[in-house]
Amino acid sequence: MEDNNQNNQVQQEPTQPAQDPRLIQPEIIGELRKEKIGKPILVIELFLLFGIVFASLPFINGQLNDENSFLYKLIHGQGFGGGTVVTTTKPVTPGEEYLDGKELNLLQSDSKIRFNNIILKDIQINNNSIGLTMYTLSSTANLNESDYYLEVSSSSGNIIIALKLMGELDTVEKQVTLDAGKVTFNNTLSYQGRIVEMKDKDYPEAELTKDELGNAQMVCKKDTRLITYSFKNDYLVTIHDEENVNSSNKDYINLLAAARQKASSLGTEIASVEEVDNGYKYKATIDLSGDYKIPTSVKDYDYYPANTLAKKIKYAQIGKGYDCE
Repeated sequence: MEDNNQNNQVQQEPTQPAQDPRLIQPEIIGELRKEKIGKPILVIELFLLFGIVFASLPFINGQLNDENSFLYKLIHGQGFGGGTVVTTTKPVTPGEEYLDGKELNLLQSDSKIRFNNIILKDIQINNNSIGLTMYTLSSTANLNESDYYLEVSSSSGNIIIALKLMGELDTVEKQVTLDAGKVTFNNTLSYQGRIVEMKDKDYPEAELTKDELGNAQMVCKKDTRLITYSFKNDYLVTIHDEENVNSSNKDYINLLAAARQKASSLGTEIASVEEVDNGYKYKATIDLSGDYKIPTSVKDYDYYPANTLAKKIKYAQIGKGYDCE
C-alpha cells in the first residue's frame, strides 16, 4: 500500500509549464572561421596579370595603328562588309601630316618635311641655292650648333651636295636660303632630299696635302671672305681670317659694327678692323695650339674649337657655300 501511494504521488505531481520560446538563450556550440587568402598568392596573381598586359602592348598598339585590324575598325566604328557604320574624323598627327625627313622626299613647293622637331616647307630650287621656310613645332633650335645637313640628290638617288642647315629657329616661320656654292641646279629637273645628322665617323676624309711633320692647310673662300685653316695631323691648330667689305653694301654699317665687336672680343692682339677708302678690312689670326679659347661672346660659326677634325670643317664649309681647297 505504501508503494502504491508513493507511485500515485509521483504520478500526481504537477507538470512544469512549457517554457516561453522567446526566453530561450542561444548556446555557442562551435565557431566558424573563414580562411584568409594568402597574400603571396595575391601578389603572384597581380604580377602575372601585369606581365600579360605588358606583353600584349605591342600587339594592341599594332592593332590600333592598322586600319584593317578588327580593333581599329571597332574603335573607329567601321563596318566589315564594305560599308561605314559611323563616320568619324581621324585626328591629324605630325607623323601623318608631314613627310619623314629621314627618308628621301621630293624637294618641291608643296612638300612639308619633318625632322625631329624641325619643319621644312615651301621649298624652291634656284640656280645655286635652295630657298625654304623653316620653323619648329615647339621650343627653339639653334641649327648653327648642330650637325644637320640637307642631302640633295638627283632623281636617281645620287648625292649632289649636302647643305648645312643654319639659323636659330622657333615656332615662327623663317625664310632661309641654303647656299650651294659652286653647285648649279637645273630648274627643269626634279631633286630629292633627306636630312641627316652627321657624326665624326660619317664625314669623308678631307684629303689635304701634308708635309713630313703632318702640317696641312685648307683655304675656304666665299664672296669677299677668305679663311685659312691650319691643321696638325688633321686637327685644327690655327685660323686666319680676312674679309674686305665694300661700303656700297646695303648692310655696311651693321657689318662694320659687328666686325669691330668681334675684334674687340677676340682681343686687339688677335683681330683688327681697318677702314679704307671703299670700305673696311677685317683680319684675325687665332692660334689654338696653346691655352687660348675663342670667347663664347664671339658668334662666328666659321670659327671652330681647337682640335676639330679637318674633314668636319671642310664638309661644313662646303655645305655653307664655301669653296674649299
